[in-house]
This record gives sequence, C-alpha cells and structure tokens, in this order.
Amino acid sequence: MPTEKRNNQSISWCMTIRRHDDPLLYPVATFTEYWSRVNSVQCSMKHQKDPIIEYSPLIRNCKDLSAPASGNTISNHAVVIGGVLDLPPGIKQVRGRAMGSTVAFQAGAPIGDIVAYANWSSPILFDKYYRLGSWTATNFTTAIMRSK
Repeated sequence: MPTEKRNNQSISWCMTIRRHDDPLLYPVATFTEYWSRVNSVQCSMKHQKDPIIEYSPLIRNCKDLSAPASGNTISNHAVVIGGVLDLPPGIKQVRGRAMGSTVAFQAGAPIGDIVAYANWSSPILFDKYYRLGSWTATNFTTAIMRSK
C-alpha cells in the first residue's frame, strides 16, 4: 500500500534489479548476498497506513537485524560514505539523491527519465534546486567557429 501521494494519486514504488556488466556494480550479486544474511532473521512490521498488512523491511539495522533501519540510520551511513570522497576545499558534501541524478544527467540520461526514476516532483525542481552543475557538454565556441 503506497504511503506517498502526488496530485491525490498514490505513488507505487516498483523496483527491478538487473545485472550490470561490471562485477563491482552487479546489484543482483550484492542483493543476493545481503538477503542471504538478513532473510533468516525474522523482522515483521505492520504497515503504517493499513495495520492488516505486514511486511519485511529490506534495509535492516546493522546491530539488530530483527529491527528495520531508520531513515536517520540510512542518512548517517550516506554521510559516512560521502565523507571519504576527496572533495576540493570549500565544497560541501552533497546529498546522494542530488549527486546520483546529476551524474545520470551528465551521462546523457534524459531529464524526464531522471525525474521519473528518482521520483522528483517536477523537472523544474530538479533543474533549479538539485542539479549540481548546469554546464553543457557542448563547446559553443568551437561549434560556432566550425560553422563559418
């Protein structure tokens, strides 16, 4: 049962895990290993909107696998992981969601796909507030000089 709504419509989160050619980025192997470790520990939660529904949370507390990881725990892990990034002086660590969306855009993913995949409320919001760089891949000076 979706808990989020947009324009009074429930939002369902559907996820597909696919194999990646690079073994370091192979999410199926990572997921399979992770699930083999946590699946044997019972962790059942009642849905916050419909207590009749019970589910088993995917992300668990590292110290107690019978408890789900809280949003704060996940955020703290992201901060720790981001802390090992070699950032230039004066540059603050950014949120993973903004970083991932920006990298996807720079790699050529259409904004519409990024907005849909990352569940941004609109392309304008992503473009104005969350895209970390608005530079283009086109060198306009070179393009203009070639046209003459």
